[in-house]
Amino acid sequence: MKSELVETLFVLHEKPLLRFAYFMTKDQEMAKDFVQDTFIKLINQEEIPENVSAWLYRVCRNLIIDHKRRGKKVVYHEDFAELSKGRLEKDMISESEDLSILQKAIANLSEIEKEIVALKFYESKSYKEISLITGKSVSHVGFILHESMRKLKEILESTEKKISEIRL
Repeated sequence: MKSELVETLFVLHEKPLLRFAYFMTKDQEMAKDFVQDTFIKLINQEEIPENVSAWLYRVCRNLIIDHKRRGKKVVYHEDFAELSKGRLEKDMISESEDLSILQKAIANLSEIEKEIVALKFYESKSYKEISLITGKSVSHVGFILHESMRKLKEILESTEKKISEIRL
């Protein structure tokens, strides 16, 4: 019965976890390995965790962080077009310039800010789920997200001003 439940959870969570791991590693094979290791840890649990989605993200995140601490370079993926859900190709082409500007702005955020922005806006996680995944309090997640949005706004406004000066 547990194996059937894990199989169902795998079907439900594999793609979002791969997307998240790929965002954090920028390496498809490495992302697959981290997700596989995450599900192996789930199989080895005596009981299925209460909030299994948050547990899976947290384990995957911790595996990536541990890998990074051992001196292996982990680079956050910045091609958000690949990460977005269900976008039509023509929509992506028309937004490519804005997307490029946004990618550059996000690159200026700290690692935790990038991670929280990705979890909130690309994975549609709640503050509570992000809190469980990152180990930060819900209020701290809200603060980091607020500061990240403020920074992005400043960067984008500065970029927009530079673009308008170039066009003049």
